Amino acid sequence: MADAPPSFDTHTLRDQRHVVVRRVLAAADLDTLRTVLANRSSGAGKGGRRHVEREAAGIEAPARTGTGMALAREALGPQAHFVRGIYFDKSPQNNGDVTWHQDRTIAVEKRASIPSWGPRSRKDGRWHVQPPIDWLERMIAVRLHLDDAGERSGGLRPIAGSHRNGLLATRRIADLVHELPPRCPSLCAGDALLMHPLLLHALSRIETPCHRRVLHCEYCALTLPEGLNWAT
Repeated sequence: MADAPPSFDTHTLRDQRHVVVRRVLAAADLDTLRTVLANRSSGAGKGGRRHVEREAAGIEAPARTGTGMALAREALGPQAHFVRGIYFDKSPQNNGDVTWHQDRTIAVEKRASIPSWGPRSRKDGRWHVQPPIDWLERMIAVRLHLDDAGERSGGLRPIAGSHRNGLLATRRIADLVHELPPRCPSLCAGDALLMHPLLLHALSRIETPCHRRVLHCEYCALTLPEGLNWAT
């Protein structure tokens, strides 16, 4: 992986809660990731393959020590640490859409009752809990694109500025979709998209016979309160 990923406009990230960083993965890096992930499709109807970084060193390296980590630390500071990797492989055989939402919860090792942390839920065999807003603000996702992604190929559609409304009720989400029209950034293979959890976003179905593969890496700059541990 590249030793020094390109810098990005931190003001844009603070203001819009997402930013595109071009050409963070070289051609050789892309080939390595595509090879490692070739037989790890999430399968039809699955949202993604979670904790994929455990399955091969070729995945773990960019997430924990390479490009992803460097970008996360530029965004969050030196305290940023890797939390989880998810592999998304959208194709004509796995072509669902994802409606408008915020990423409000984190996966934890076990159920625990912590003041101001909740509600709790069970998903994909793991406990999830919703942290306080100020805690979510110290998280970021780095989405490393293995293919081109845009409006017709299932690219992510963020709504810039939507994070300023805090945690959104369903009705408010519908209003914001009309008030703040979303824009789907056009990304090339090797580009990264950085985004904060409270950014309202959605994903459409692909309209062309293609793959849209993304290694989604999550980072946090804070330590979990006593009684909670990240899911393993």
